[in-house]
Amino acid sequence: MLYVVYKVTEPLKILINLRGAGTELNIYFGNIFSKNEKSHLAIPVNEFFDTQLAGAKGPSGDIVAPNSIHGQFITKVYNSDSVKLDDDLNVALSGIVPNDLPRYLGKTSQYPIGTTAVIGSGKYRYLLFVLSCTDPITAKAKSDVPTMWNALEGLWTSVRNYSNGLPVALPLVGSGQSHVGLDSINLLRLIVLSIIKSSEGQRITSQINIVLHESVMRDVALRKIKEEFN
Repeated sequence: MLYVVYKVTEPLKILINLRGAGTELNIYFGNIFSKNEKSHLAIPVNEFFDTQLAGAKGPSGDIVAPNSIHGQFITKVYNSDSVKLDDDLNVALSGIVPNDLPRYLGKTSQYPIGTTAVIGSGKYRYLLFVLSCTDPITAKAKSDVPTMWNALEGLWTSVRNYSNGLPVALPLVGSGQSHVGLDSINLLRLIVLSIIKSSEGQRITSQINIVLHESVMRDVALRKIKEEFN
């Protein structure tokens, strides 16, 4: 009963006009991979841009959790075709010299936090950005607040350079496999603050959409977020 009352009294979508940023910020519950999402999509990945799903067999090893945003991107957008995704990533990252780090599973080309690969050829593209570090032995991803902040700075720079002013959507990054260590509402606050900070002096893009999964509905009071940032 309390959950029903919560859903009735709390908004499922809010609009925040970021003063001086020139950006409309929408925060709402939904599916970031919905066909109704008319925007570029920002996808958090690990620093190796791994493409092999856990449970699959391939040269990259079994690294990416299928239920993560990274994993869902591979299955929903690339139909689990890791070879095609690897080809596109190689082109997108060709101008960046990685560090070579041998490890037990997965790729060995390691990229800095915040590195963003822009892939896709349509009006709306995909921005895969490095959010987490990976244990070379266990392949477990991990991140923290400073790392997430740096990752978002790298993302916003790429959005500014490649979005052509079009909307960009991202999930509640840091809430899944990256294990940042903040609860959902504080992760959301961190993302909003990073947008505000990165907008100082130069607009990021016309619109940013933060798409929240329904599983965090009980933990995120959108009314409170709107009051804090409006």
